[in-house]
Amino acid sequence: MMYKRTAVARSDGFCTRAEGGNLYIEGYFAVFGSRYELWDGAYETIEPGAFDGQTNGDVRALVNHDTTLVLGRTTAGTLSLRVDERGLWGSITINQQDQDAMNLYERVKRGDVNQCSFGFDIIDQDVDYKDGVPTVWRIKAVKLYELAKIYLPVAGQPLPEEPKMLVLGTYGAGETFFTLKGELEAIFTGLRLKKAEYTAVKDNPSYHPGRCAKVSIDGVDVGVMGQVHPLAAANYGIDTDVYCAEIDFTKLFDMQLPDATYTPLPKYPTVSRDLSLICSEDVTVAQAEAVITAAAGKLLRDVKLFDIYRGPGVPEGKKSMAFSLELRADDRTLTDTDSEAVVTKVLAALKEKLDAALR
Repeated sequence: MMYKRTAVARSDGFCTRAEGGNLYIEGYFAVFGSRYELWDGAYETIEPGAFDGQTNGDVRALVNHDTTLVLGRTTAGTLSLRVDERGLWGSITINQQDQDAMNLYERVKRGDVNQCSFGFDIIDQDVDYKDGVPTVWRIKAVKLYELAKIYLPVAGQPLPEEPKMLVLGTYGAGETFFTLKGELEAIFTGLRLKKAEYTAVKDNPSYHPGRCAKVSIDGVDVGVMGQVHPLAAANYGIDTDVYCAEIDFTKLFDMQLPDATYTPLPKYPTVSRDLSLICSEDVTVAQAEAVITAAAGKLLRDVKLFDIYRGPGVPEGKKSMAFSLELRADDRTLTDTDSEAVVTKVLAALKEKLDAALR
């Protein structure tokens, strides 16, 4: 689960600087290991490494958290950030035509303002308790997103290929193969791409042989995703499950569909049906989704996996997969008879093609 937080930090060394006709506010926005008071008796501390890889995105410096009062922005080059062994350091280039910015500059210069606050998303955290009451929250896990070039040797060529790759990584409580898949789906949807397909891969030495998939869109391989192989993780001193995706970003842009079109909101309600299936361990989520989609026909608006279970009640060599189906017609409200007919057809197809049955 992702938590949003705003912390207030005393800025050790927060100061102003004038150079080359420009004015700057500089200092540490967060100091590792320092306690920030959330409320009376409750504190938060930022662990070293919490901001690693997070300074290259679109980060804004605001006045009083007002999104209309932007002091600086990384994408505009008016806010620069870096992480060192001490914490998160930043420099804001002041817009001298902005009276709010100049007022803040003078307050910092006089020493009237010596604190700042910063907003961030928490992926994972440890909590310390005293007498059963939480007292200290320690941030320990974040999501990383990186866009960079990689270099691949080409036989007979002096220069390598340099595809631009989108790399996503995640770890921490609640993070799984399927949460990373959800992140990819959100990116693909935002880029207006066709539905991606995921095919199990067992021979990629960098990934867990049972938790790795090739990612394809419209028949074109665009990358790979899965859990980093435990031996590879251990080689870098990582003792937790890490999930990663490597996607050819250039291919994604080449595959974009035309500009989005908009359709009216549906007049008729959606009907939801959940199916919990027992099937062989060899059956993949992609195979089950393909059978469901083909059998349900045009009334199916969406199908989503929401659970995989192995354990008591499930035979050896089997697993349980639970899917949510959303059904809707454009010309009428679906009746129970309509939806049950779709479910019956889907279950028959699953039994015939995958030997899967209701749990």
